Amino acid sequence: MNLRGRFRTDARGRYALVCLRPTAYPVPADGPAGRLLRLLDRHPWRPGHVHFVVAAPGHRPLTTQVFDADDGRCADDAVFAVKEELLVRFRPLAEDDDDWIDGGGVDGEGVVDAGRRESEQKPRWYLEFDFSLVEL
Repeated sequence: MNLRGRFRTDARGRYALVCLRPTAYPVPADGPAGRLLRLLDRHPWRPGHVHFVVAAPGHRPLTTQVFDADDGRCADDAVFAVKEELLVRFRPLAEDDDDWIDGGGVDGEGVVDAGRRESEQKPRWYLEFDFSLVEL
C-alpha cells in the first residue's frame, strides 16, 4: 500500500491531513541491518509514523516524520528516530470536522481507503502539527 499525497497550504499556512492511523511495522531483518539488530539484541519494529517533506520558496526544505504518541514502540524505535517534539496525538475525525477541512482552502491529493465501499471505510484520523522552516 502506498499512501502518498501532495498538499498545499492555504494563505495562512494551514494544511489538512486526513489519513488512516499509522501502525507499527518492522524494518527488513534479513539483511545487514537485521544482523546488526540481532547482534545488539534489538527488535526491528518502527512505531506508527507519517513522513513529511515540507518546502517553501526562500526556505530550506525539511524532511521529517511525526510519530503516534499512543504507540508503545515510541520508547524503543529500531532506528532511534523518535524525539519528544515529534510525538503527536492522532484524533478521530468527527463528521463536523469535514467542514473545516473541505472548506478551509487547503489543496491536497491522495487516497484514503481507495476502492472500499462506504460501509467498509476505516475510521479517519487527523493530527495537528506545526512545522518551522529556516529561511535561506
